[in-house]
Amino acid sequence: MQYISPRSIIAVLGLLAAAAACSDNPNLPQTGGNSGTLVLLNALSSGAAPTLRIDGNVVALPAAGTSGSSALDAGVHQFQVLNGSQVLATKTISIDANGHRTAVLSGTMSQALLLVNTLDTAVVPMTDAAKVRLVHTVPDAPSTDAYLFLTSQAADSGTRFVVPFNYGTGTDPNFPGFGVRPPGQYLVWLKAAGTNTVLVQGGPFTLAAGDVWSFVLARNDAGSLEIRAVKEH
Repeated sequence: MQYISPRSIIAVLGLLAAAAACSDNPNLPQTGGNSGTLVLLNALSSGAAPTLRIDGNVVALPAAGTSGSSALDAGVHQFQVLNGSQVLATKTISIDANGHRTAVLSGTMSQALLLVNTLDTAVVPMTDAAKVRLVHTVPDAPSTDAYLFLTSQAADSGTRFVVPFNYGTGTDPNFPGFGVRPPGQYLVWLKAAGTNTVLVQGGPFTLAAGDVWSFVLARNDAGSLEIRAVKEH
């Protein structure tokens, strides 16, 4: 795991994997059948407009709060995040034929993180329920306990979702962090670890049957922590 100062560059969080695509991106380098799937999740702050290049090719980003995908040649690729002509972050990434990788862009034009992991097939949607995960992209945030609960529920021990919720959560290849929940209106609360002190609140978020969501903890331009919702399907 590589740490890049969150005050120095644009955010790209992690290459989780995904098993489904949302929309094609013709700017990605492709070569027919010898390719994998790259999924881009845009959890950037509103108005942030970095340039993402893969192997020197400018890749169009999906709108904030949404995702997009396309084929990417099997092999090794270089990702670059730029602000104008200035290269802010680079990462070398490999993808297998028929493999899946997901880049989650998070932060602001003055923040950046770059985490990498491997295949994640749990993103496949369900027909009668929603799937949701929490992704932590702020290395200097305090340790918290994450709660996900219906607006009609209390944020008690029965609604704890991730404990502890620390930097990098949601990027583990063995535990991508997806949970299954019935449709409804949900809130996300982050409490200081082991306490009832609420540090961050997000929502309400509407989860419908068949939805897949990532709720991303990020730091905004004012320096405050916030939860950003990205719909994956």
